[in-house]
Amino acid sequence: MKIKFVFNFFFLILVFCGNQPENQVNFSNLQKPGINKKTVIKFGVVARYSPRLIYQGYQPIMDYLTEETDYCFELKLSKTYSEALNFLKTDSVQIASLGTCSYIEANKTFGAHCILKPLNSEGKPFFKGIIIVRDDSPIKTLKDLKGKKFVFASKKATAGFLIPKKAMYQSGVYLKDLSGYVNIEHHNSVVRAVLRGEYDAGAVKDIIAYKNKEKGLRFIYTSDNIPSVPIAIGATSDKAMVNQVKEALLKLDPNNPDQKELMKTWDAEFRHGFVEAKDADYDPIRELIEWLAVQEKL
Repeated sequence: MKIKFVFNFFFLILVFCGNQPENQVNFSNLQKPGINKKTVIKFGVVARYSPRLIYQGYQPIMDYLTEETDYCFELKLSKTYSEALNFLKTDSVQIASLGTCSYIEANKTFGAHCILKPLNSEGKPFFKGIIIVRDDSPIKTLKDLKGKKFVFASKKATAGFLIPKKAMYQSGVYLKDLSGYVNIEHHNSVVRAVLRGEYDAGAVKDIIAYKNKEKGLRFIYTSDNIPSVPIAIGATSDKAMVNQVKEALLKLDPNNPDQKELMKTWDAEFRHGFVEAKDADYDPIRELIEWLAVQEKL
């Protein structure tokens, strides 16, 4: 009976920690000599996916950075894109993976800087936006979206909101032409809503679209290249920390079998290596934001 009680006690602890990603205890790190003496760095992530998916994909990156630098990296999750920006603004996190649109806002409002951006599976620093429908949908083109219900990702999502809006506008379909639309925070939630038939179409990042295609999705639109999402720092982030992060991530080579194995559990957007980012990389998105603003005043 005592053994059963102890087992149940530890099982409950593990379940609780599993439901609290930000407070997850990394037992492997606690066993490493000197790990508790390291300065803690909070790493934020915009709410592009559900907390569970973000934790699964980003915690291994935290473990790697803790191993490779003089700092202990802890993941700090956010409920919304805006909350992630506020964390960086207030130094609740010292470094963050932002979206392209949210980075532009952070740069403009409180002087955030981009330092790195991930490469895709082809070794290029880009991703794409995709508009999805169910396999059995009669929708074939963007023009067919008139009178339909549409689900977007966050209003701060580039692939999940800005890019599809531009594509629709250029096809003569405006938001007022839809029978209804909503914005929800997570790209994986957009997929789920479309597959369930709650909405006729939705917009997501390419990685999420391809991951779920075999579940019964069809693509009616794929965008041109979008600059990949930046890793950004606040205006007061420690330079030594930044330099060590850059060194640790830039040395990764997906063509190296050992390093490829290391990265295989990382978020799919971050397992193909990194290159340095500069603010001008995101000027095309700034131009897109301005273009949309003009269109929506017409």
